[in-house]
Amino acid sequence: MHFVVGLDSEHLFQRGLDVCLSLQFEDPRATLVHAIEPVLPDSSWDSLSMPNAIGEILRMRQTAGQELLDHVSGTLPFRSDSVLDVGGAAGVITQTASRVAGDLIVVGSQQKGTWGSLFFGSVTKGVVIDSESSVLVGKQEVTSPDGLTVVVATDQSDYMNRCIDKLISFQPKGIKRLVLVSAIPSMPNFLDSLSPESAEHAAEMPNVVQSHVEKQAKSVADKLRGIAATVESRVEHGHPNQVIREVVTDVNADLAIIGARGHGFLQRTILGSVSTHQVVSEAYNVLVLRV
Repeated sequence: MHFVVGLDSEHLFQRGLDVCLSLQFEDPRATLVHAIEPVLPDSSWDSLSMPNAIGEILRMRQTAGQELLDHVSGTLPFRSDSVLDVGGAAGVITQTASRVAGDLIVVGSQQKGTWGSLFFGSVTKGVVIDSESSVLVGKQEVTSPDGLTVVVATDQSDYMNRCIDKLISFQPKGIKRLVLVSAIPSMPNFLDSLSPESAEHAAEMPNVVQSHVEKQAKSVADKLRGIAATVESRVEHGHPNQVIREVVTDVNADLAIIGARGHGFLQRTILGSVSTHQVVSEAYNVLVLRV
């Protein structure tokens, strides 16, 4: 398991790293990355070889960044490599992950809320949008030292099924309790506008949907039993973001695991997507799976 850890000077990364280590992936190795943000507005560094204030700032940041990389590397119980580069943090992290073929990017974040994420840039949001790899976002400390409680959200799609297969392939050994949650969105009440015969058939649809989702969820839960001590399945009604939040709170989960389709510029325009909301607006740790 090769994970790429984006180290920030505020040490928010430690939250994500702690979750990653608690998952106890098989045969772990890491690439630690620290990005030095450009000082000049146009990101140019041509004159920095000359003695000047900006050059001194760069040297100070390089020294601090290397010290951070060396310190974190010394705390890991397995092999790690280090990358120190100049550029936007999100770009440096995702490009490094692509170059080294990392399985998982690990970063830390602070909860900004919906409006904060809309008006202010976020390195974490940029990583999740642009990365081709899965991304683990640490936002709070792990509270279950004897094994993690994890919520896995599924929409029953083929894509999410492939994401779950990827999770299984990671072979985490640190999950004590896994709760698989499926959300059934609320449907508008239109029975009054139908004929009596049509209304009778339509009234049965929620039960049919419930039965189908429960059957599919049981099949997925059976697959997940190989990576958790206990696995249970819950089918809830409501918007996915609301359902995930409520289940995470109810079971006091250490981590929510979701899937994200695609990446790149188009994703930036899809406001309100489940993955973007979970990463930016919720306070708990989130693992975004991508295949």
